[in-house]
Amino acid sequence: MKAQLKVRANLTLELEADQQTDLFRLLASAQEVFGEAKCGKCKSGNLLFRTRKNAQDNEFFEIVCGGCHAVLQLGAHKKGGTLFPRRHTETEAGDKEWLPDNGWQRWDPENKRMF
Repeated sequence: MKAQLKVRANLTLELEADQQTDLFRLLASAQEVFGEAKCGKCKSGNLLFRTRKNAQDNEFFEIVCGGCHAVLQLGAHKKGGTLFPRRHTETEAGDKEWLPDNGWQRWDPENKRMF
């Protein structure tokens, strides 16, 4: 089974799976990651995909706003090789704390942290 998913005017994904349930999982995952249409901070549609590595050779996946340079960080599932948007953080008590602007953050040079 094959499917084409147009997530933006300039981005169409082709997905293939043997079973309908597997294709559904692929579609859901692709929509969650690649379907982000606008920046959560400035609402610009000028979004870019970026990967980077730190000094320890860890790889990071992000969607970056070409307008205000805000970032939506993506996490990687331990199994399956799929990504997900990081829209919450974990408190010291282990609770989920939802991030403002649907997870989009910018660097605050004064406080040296993302906000």
